[in-house]
Amino acid sequence: MMTYCQNCGRALSAQTEYCPHCKTAVEKEDSPAGQEASASSVRPKGGEGIKYWFTNIFWYHYRLHTFAAAFILLVIAVTVYSSITNVPADFLFIVASEQPVSDSQGEALSGFWEEHVDSITNLNYNVLYLGEGEYVMTGWQQLQIGLISEDYGLFIVGESLTGMFYDTSDMFYTAEELGLPSGPMPELIPLDGIPMMEELYFVFEPMYALVKRPYYDRGGSVTPDSAARSEMAVDCVKALLGG
Repeated sequence: MMTYCQNCGRALSAQTEYCPHCKTAVEKEDSPAGQEASASSVRPKGGEGIKYWFTNIFWYHYRLHTFAAAFILLVIAVTVYSSITNVPADFLFIVASEQPVSDSQGEALSGFWEEHVDSITNLNYNVLYLGEGEYVMTGWQQLQIGLISEDYGLFIVGESLTGMFYDTSDMFYTAEELGLPSGPMPELIPLDGIPMMEELYFVFEPMYALVKRPYYDRGGSVTPDSAARSEMAVDCVKALLGG
């Protein structure tokens, strides 16, 4: 017959008088005190029972499930936070040239327009150096995406790239429509001699601005978001020209 230590709850043989683990005298099973001690040892008390269950049952069997659930909850929390705090861009613009251009130039233009154009609060941009390097092909692909995407409203391009816009003239306003001087093509707005452009070191070749027209929906109407992007792009070019 087995008995249990009243102090530590460990199972002992019936002949044991002192628990070898905690050195406590053992109450026998046939005595009321021994039966009470045995019952109390089988039924863990308060916090000790919860700790035992968590450590030896729940955590042992379900720790991997717990890690997986925590990871999923973290991903959901980050996604929700990003969607709540993310500020959509007013529009995107591209700076592209076969001569050196840098991300700092795009960042400075974005900051200039956010400061000087009332309708602008948040601009995103891509700066594409298409002269040489391992990312040239990716840059050309990004430029093509910019031409067909509604999100892009303004292009600042070097003279080395103007040839690619001969077949896309219908996509852009002419300088005359905007009341601005034109370059070698009606859609090209010269940026030579502009203090901001010289300050940002756009000096390797003449640079031009092109403003995309609004997109039309399937019903033949201008979409409001597209119209707003085009208007903001026009305001940015005029601000850059000092108008």
